[in-house]
Amino acid sequence: MLALILGLYRSEADPKEIRRSSQSFALKAAPIVHEFRRMSRETSIGYLEAFRDAEVPEPKREPIHIVEDDYGVEDIFEDLHDTSRIAMLQASKKGYTQEEIKKAGESAITGRATRIVADGGRKVIEGDIERGQGPIGYARVVDADPCAFCAMLASRGVSYTGLMGEGEGLYRSDSFIESNARFSGGGKFKVHDGCQCTLEPVYKVAGKIKLPGRGDELARAWARVASGEKDPLAAWRRWWDSGTLPDHFDGEILEGEKKRPRPKPPRRGKDLTPHTRRERAGEQKKKDFTASDYRKWAKQYKTRADEVARELAEFRKMGKKNDEIPVLALKEEQKRLVARIKAYQDFADTMDK
Repeated sequence: MLALILGLYRSEADPKEIRRSSQSFALKAAPIVHEFRRMSRETSIGYLEAFRDAEVPEPKREPIHIVEDDYGVEDIFEDLHDTSRIAMLQASKKGYTQEEIKKAGESAITGRATRIVADGGRKVIEGDIERGQGPIGYARVVDADPCAFCAMLASRGVSYTGLMGEGEGLYRSDSFIESNARFSGGGKFKVHDGCQCTLEPVYKVAGKIKLPGRGDELARAWARVASGEKDPLAAWRRWWDSGTLPDHFDGEILEGEKKRPRPKPPRRGKDLTPHTRRERAGEQKKKDFTASDYRKWAKQYKTRADEVARELAEFRKMGKKNDEIPVLALKEEQKRLVARIKAYQDFADTMDK
């Protein structure tokens, strides 16, 4: 599909006549994109049936609920026309060359066309799940190289049917507005241009829920890296994009990860003998840590533990159960923080005696 759209765009787009050429392109491209959107819908219907048959015993299977597609050729024309026109006009205003203007249009058009086609299939799955008679909910499945925000959303786990209204739960409107204005969508499953995320129905089989794709892995990573931080999404983005761990991270550093140089709380009973050349030369030695220092660190860990507890409370409000990986991962992090708090408080108490 992209090869067809790109070839058409390159033959029609003209940086000297942005409005006219954008309209000409959109008129020819809209029927092509609409056909691929129809194929995407058919693929999703087949996927839903195969997934249901694999997960649900035959006596309990419900028929797939097919929602009509209300996004027609005219809508696609308007979408592609506006996307091309705006992208090239913005590039032109920045003083780009004609070749650069055309490249900007190509990038915008391919992202938007991909989204329009993929949304056709996504809407089929979302419509069946939202009916609430088959799967218990749905989960976001990311591609091989998702953006940080999509990865975070996938880590949230199952979005339960019948429990959330528009803009609630996993896809709270304030999260999208504050974090990334590229995300939008008429339903609860928000995407951005070029987004390759899919949503997958989730069934409870033999009393257990397993997140599809990398969901379990991402849930554990979120608990390890971002939960309890003052700005968890910023901490997640920094780690996802560069491997940089939060300043207060005190766990095992894995391959590809790094920390910014920063003093950190010592372990209990840490040997304070001189280790650096300056210390061995008799220069000022590190001070001995006091009970007040350990209580300060315990207070910092308490703040983080409280944030993890708040996130757990949000999960439970969303209908999540204690046996789901996102909840289990947060509870494990909470347990680790509580143990560290107690250790520092106990050590401070012994120093007072």
